[in-house]
Amino acid sequence: MPDDDVNRFINDLVRAVSTYLYGRRMYEMMIPCETDPNLAATPSSMGDFAQIWQTAEKILYSKILETVPTRKTRIKRDFDPEAIRQLKTTAGQEILVGDSNLTAHTFKAELIDEC
Repeated sequence: MPDDDVNRFINDLVRAVSTYLYGRRMYEMMIPCETDPNLAATPSSMGDFAQIWQTAEKILYSKILETVPTRKTRIKRDFDPEAIRQLKTTAGQEILVGDSNLTAHTFKAELIDEC
């Protein structure tokens, strides 16, 4: 596990994120940020991250999942580069891609502005 300094650094980076794009496996790893009641209540950098994550929109690309246990989460069946381009013009804040397969698709579609 990263120490508190690393977590605070990450929190400062993701504070500007308004939307996360996830594949199913990465999304499933992130679910406890919202569903673990002890995490967000923790007065620590991990609790801070959980609160940051909960306020952001999440777009989950999955052909398998039918429902999600987190708020502010939409399921998309297929990756649509044009929809992401549109989102980039309207999001107002940063969009973070959190999945290696999805990142490959966004690179191929020339949607990545910064790594």
